[in-house]
Amino acid sequence: YQETVQAGLEASGPSRAAKPAKFAKEQKKNPTILNGRPSEQTGPPVVLFHTVFGEFLRDMNNQNLPIRSEIYKLAEDFLWNSADFYTDEATRLEAIEEPLKKIWGHFGKSMFGKNNAASDGVLVTDVGNQVAYRMILEGKNEIGTGGSDPTLQMSISYRGYWSQGDSQRIRDICCCPTFGIAIAGPWMCILGAVFLDKAALRLSFTTLDNFYRGLANSNDDGQQRYFPHFREFTDSPFTYISQLTEPTRLVWKAKITHDQRLIVVKFTRRYNDTAHALCARNQLAPTLLYFGDGVETLAGFHVVIMDYIDHQPLQPSKIQNLVSRRNIYNDVLQAVTLLHNEQYVFADLRNPNILIYTTNGAQHSMLIDFDWCGVDDRDTYPLSLSRKIPWPNGVQPGGLLCKAHDLTWLDVLRRGLKLTN
Repeated sequence: YQETVQAGLEASGPSRAAKPAKFAKEQKKNPTILNGRPSEQTGPPVVLFHTVFGEFLRDMNNQNLPIRSEIYKLAEDFLWNSADFYTDEATRLEAIEEPLKKIWGHFGKSMFGKNNAASDGVLVTDVGNQVAYRMILEGKNEIGTGGSDPTLQMSISYRGYWSQGDSQRIRDICCCPTFGIAIAGPWMCILGAVFLDKAALRLSFTTLDNFYRGLANSNDDGQQRYFPHFREFTDSPFTYISQLTEPTRLVWKAKITHDQRLIVVKFTRRYNDTAHALCARNQLAPTLLYFGDGVETLAGFHVVIMDYIDHQPLQPSKIQNLVSRRNIYNDVLQAVTLLHNEQYVFADLRNPNILIYTTNGAQHSMLIDFDWCGVDDRDTYPLSLSRKIPWPNGVQPGGLLCKAHDLTWLDVLRRGLKLTN
């Protein structure tokens, strides 16, 4: 977090810092912008950190969203102006800003940093003597002109604006949700940004304005600002403690407020809660406490909440006790048999998805991560499968799930645990 702030204070102006060669060098040396460039610098989805992003996606896909007739006319003006050709960037921006300002409200330029850099436009909310940025705009005359990508410029401008002292108190109590608008010729890209420890639009700007104004009287210490905004299920508020895995896996350890019960909170686009509950009833998976579809504010991410189990990862070569090795294998075999009897395939029976715990002095195992679990010969594998993993024969991106694949993984587990039968 502090490294990101310092980088924002010391960075070159966005137009220079966003040159591909310079940006690539900076991302390799000190990556503070997680925008997927390169792919390993990808952060968690912004929809998890503030409701405004999910609400925007919902409104954008709502064919019946009420829109005033004058907004349609202004949108048409914007499209006509965008499609035209201009001699330079300033002329294009002047032409397209006129209808946008009437739709979104007035936005202007604001300088930041030691070089007095400025984006092409910002929408701000004043919170006392602090400034919150609802929207940052970067534009180019055409694709390829200017020597830098406006989406990269927007990312750098976002970091620069929010790193300044006149936004510090806001930055210390929230994740600084902001919309980024990148324009090149007739193309517009709408982005979302949040400030973490790594790192319908008109309606959404109003939502952010109300949110930032509400911070003026907030007593929040800001400790939860690095975590997702989903913080309560079935009248049970909870606080996040830490992320349990690498940043690309959206799994957090948390604690229920009223009884201090430790839980795991997971966000995923695909999950078989029925199969999880089936295994949990037989002590072969952690107890499933909550499953939600997240349609309204999480842009389709499911919320999975389960008991936290004090555990260790499965490392077959380090388990020397024969009884423990047999217990671990038999538990997994029992879970797979249970699933197969209900026509389910677990599908991803690798070591990271097998949890080892100790009870009454003996080691046992549970299954976790029912993301891929589905019906045999009907449901399919994800379209993206790692090429580094030796999958069972027949497994392919988008291919059908098959019970035989689970049996292959069981054989791999048995051999890894050095069991003869």
